[in-house]
Amino acid sequence: MRSLLPVPAERVNLVEAYSKSIQAPEGRPFVRLNMVSTVDGAVAFAGRSGPLGGPGDKLVFSVLRAIADVILVGAGTVRAEHYGPPRLPPEVQALRERRGQTPLPRLAVVSQSAYLDWTLRLFSAAPAGPAGPAAIGAQEAPGGPAGPSGPAAPGGSAAPGGPAAVAQPRPLVIVPGAAPAENVQRLATRADVLTAGEREVDLSAALQELGRLGARHILCEGGPRLNSSLVAAGLVDELCLTLSPKLAGPAGGGLPGGGWLPAGGGLPGGGWLPAGWLGSRGQAVARRPGDEAQSPLGTSSQPRQPLSPLEIVHVLEEDSFLFLRMRVQHDLAPGS
Repeated sequence: MRSLLPVPAERVNLVEAYSKSIQAPEGRPFVRLNMVSTVDGAVAFAGRSGPLGGPGDKLVFSVLRAIADVILVGAGTVRAEHYGPPRLPPEVQALRERRGQTPLPRLAVVSQSAYLDWTLRLFSAAPAGPAGPAAIGAQEAPGGPAGPSGPAAPGGSAAPGGPAAVAQPRPLVIVPGAAPAENVQRLATRADVLTAGEREVDLSAALQELGRLGARHILCEGGPRLNSSLVAAGLVDELCLTLSPKLAGPAGGGLPGGGWLPAGGGLPGGGWLPAGWLGSRGQAVARRPGDEAQSPLGTSSQPRQPLSPLEIVHVLEEDSFLFLRMRVQHDLAPGS
């Protein structure tokens, strides 16, 4: 993988490239949003994002996970992508421990209904029985939150005498107070449950609670509703976007099949979204009752979110895929 911006280079240390110059906010963990899109705006094909990627995208995906304390993901994406527990090579786990992190990141699922597929490996592989939310245990390291301590990246050779495999941590599930009690009780046998908000999940409160447990660096892997909810609440600090050199056409709902459509209830006060983020007729895609309401999580009473200005941190390239790391300029946003 080579660098195009800010300095051209034929080879890139990905751990260093995605760890340096992290600007942590005050009062909550740093939040990085990672997503892939075709050039015509589709973020999924046949219901999944996997077909849009390639080897370089998978490597960046692994590196971002290796840096993060918590992986945040929506319930619909967990179902569609058949999520399992996070896995990292032993040498990467050792690097994390030297940075003051737990060997593996915690996976946190946002669900309005607490209704999840218990047969997924994410839950079936988790230790059974009641438990309280365990400390995430991140500490500040040189280079910023969860900063780098060496050049290794996921997929490299294991260091001699490396650590033995560690037990998978239980997933976290973030639900509102109004989630059905029977779902929450069943969920608590396979996951640690965090309550944030009353009628719907309050993402700001959820991030603060994750910070209280020790998280300093959160990676959000979507889906589109959770992404837009975080943006609408002003809670995203960086966007890592893989621009896939593919056209999805009508199957992906991208530009040739519909272009940019009015979001209607999808964003506070309206707005516009790529057609690939919506259903074939422009409606917000629903999967389970309670999880995919028409407005972003925790934003129903908020005013319209202004455009968030971004600045490029770097642009990388491999096999015609572009990998953009962009920083949200909170100080330049209207009203800031």
